Amino acid sequence: MADFLLEIGVEELPASYIQPALDDLRTAAGAALSSAGFDSWEIKTAATPRRLALFISGLPPKEPDKVEEVTGPAEAAAFDKEGKPTQAALGFARAHQAKVRELKVKETPRGRYVFILKKTPGRKTREVLAEILPRLLRRISFPKSMLWPGSTVAFARPIRWILALLRARLIPFELAGVKSGRVTYGHPFLSSPRRVGMGKRVNLSRAEWSLYLAQLKQNFVMVETAGRQNLIKKKARSILSGQGLQLEEDERIGKVASLVEYPTVALGSFPKKFLSLPEPVLTEAMWEYQHYLPVRNAKGRLVARFIVVTNRAPEAAKEIVKGNERVLVARLADAEYFFEEDKKRALAQRVEDLEGVLFEERLGSYLERTRRLEALAEFLGRRLGLSQERIDYARRAAHLAKADLTTQVVGEFPRLQGIMGRQYAKISSEPEEVAVAIAEHYLPRFKGDELPRTEVGRTVALSDKFDLILACFAAGLRPSGSQDPYALRRAASGIIRIILDAGLEISLDSTLTAGEKLLPAGIRPEPENLKNQTAEFFRERLYQYFLDEGYAYDIIRGVLFSGFDDILDVKARLDALKKLSQSKIWPTLVELVERTYNIARSLKPADRPPQINPQLFTEDWERRLYEIYRENKERIAGLISQKKYLEASREFEKLFARPVHEFFEEVFVMVEDERLRRNRQSLILAINLLYSTHIADLSEITTGIQK
Repeated sequence: MADFLLEIGVEELPASYIQPALDDLRTAAGAALSSAGFDSWEIKTAATPRRLALFISGLPPKEPDKVEEVTGPAEAAAFDKEGKPTQAALGFARAHQAKVRELKVKETPRGRYVFILKKTPGRKTREVLAEILPRLLRRISFPKSMLWPGSTVAFARPIRWILALLRARLIPFELAGVKSGRVTYGHPFLSSPRRVGMGKRVNLSRAEWSLYLAQLKQNFVMVETAGRQNLIKKKARSILSGQGLQLEEDERIGKVASLVEYPTVALGSFPKKFLSLPEPVLTEAMWEYQHYLPVRNAKGRLVARFIVVTNRAPEAAKEIVKGNERVLVARLADAEYFFEEDKKRALAQRVEDLEGVLFEERLGSYLERTRRLEALAEFLGRRLGLSQERIDYARRAAHLAKADLTTQVVGEFPRLQGIMGRQYAKISSEPEEVAVAIAEHYLPRFKGDELPRTEVGRTVALSDKFDLILACFAAGLRPSGSQDPYALRRAASGIIRIILDAGLEISLDSTLTAGEKLLPAGIRPEPENLKNQTAEFFRERLYQYFLDEGYAYDIIRGVLFSGFDDILDVKARLDALKKLSQSKIWPTLVELVERTYNIARSLKPADRPPQINPQLFTEDWERRLYEIYRENKERIAGLISQKKYLEASREFEKLFARPVHEFFEEVFVMVEDERLRRNRQSLILAINLLYSTHIADLSEITTGIQK
């Protein structure tokens, strides 16, 4: 088995580009190896702002041999009456470099045909890699890509070098005018001797991950982000521990680590008077644009210190800190002025100013959107069973939710919208629940983010997200491919997470209907069209959400087929089927639903819902099956209405699996008499719908089934 190492050297990448690029690289590499027939390998990835690295271990010396079935002439044309090969058979064998005795005859849908098994020896792994690497690298996507002189390949930043080794052997290929080699480069400022802007040349003798990491570390490049993070923490603790201070350790350290190849850590300070600013303003002023890390005392309170992480030599740190202190003091002075000016007006007085803040040209101003949020918050509050007091709080929070967009602090620090709304609501003596809901209504802001914790906050958050999705769909601003400028997918995922986390029973249909009626008349399409489009969008997001949660794709599809108006109910049905799929009755249950679906699917729409006429029964087996259905349908329906999906599924299988099997063994359904045929199909359809309409359509299930 062989190891392979790839490194793409580039001009500095934005920190936010790095991890998605590594994810694309890993996915594309895995897909390419699988396509080539390799079935066992391990992949590692790592990156700095100037390089993307891929390491694959466990590659065989060559790809598997390919065996292809090649169809030739019909048997009647290939052999005469005595069984001797004709010219057609001889020519077919000759064309594929095979002997006549290697010809086989096989039954096909078109009749009996001659075929051969053609074996193509697998190529050497180095040949496969040389072919797939340029294609693999083109599959890495970035938020923005560029072309540069001499390149015909779009990439986030110009490619400067490519290292590609299989064991000790170079894998030759070219991308964007750059030929692969066995050279990488050290730190652009710290390694020596170095090429200007590149760093010291480092020749790698073989594709060995530990050797690669060690040689670059000797030249002041820590390739793995975790190593840089740990070094930042270690150096910061060394500086701070003697002063009784501590670094605020959160996701920002990982982001800072993505800005450097070998971190130097230094401590800066700012005037204590700025500690009177709200903490979110203080930390955002440090982080936004400059990426300083906040420092706290032993009690967890912010102090007038900050950590600077730089990519330069330690001896340069003193001057770097001085420059950063000047920048931060200027930003904090601006923030202080903005905050004091904002406090001069109550938050409620700013609501009318939203008329001058455009949400979207076709959708009007944020003031119009605020009116919709108020009405939708009241609607959802009543549907969720909130007290009148909390419904009033939800309306008030919706009324004030967007008002902080008109403040100077949010204008300077847009990420503080909602957070500053809460701050200004408290200053304006708004109720605590209203203030908290203003901040919570933006949650979750991203995948894995915290969720609203209060009833009022959840209500306003749901109102905001439902209105955003409906308004954008009405205006034709729907997500397309990787483009989702209004983050509608994130909004839908937020709705799903909030509902599931809090156990909320909400009808998608009624909520979408209520929200649609609030939209501006000028952009409102046909109500049913809009509702159908947004409902289909939610179906797609539910499928993706539960797929990411580890549910089987076919079970998700089956459950969604039976309805997704109640998201909480969708999860209940999924959980039941996930458990059932690991039980003994699962194959029988799937077969029962699948067979009843298949036999009844040719019924015309006019025959649905099924109309069963017992007077048309001619066989004891159909009378018996009908009696089982008639006597038990209410029991099954009752279990389903109580959301006892496990019990309902087990009872359905117990009652119908054997009788339906015996029915198919003894009764011919597809008789020529149309009335009898339709009546028998209607009986089978009624049994199918008893399950598939309310729990899941299992007609295309493969999970846990051997076919």
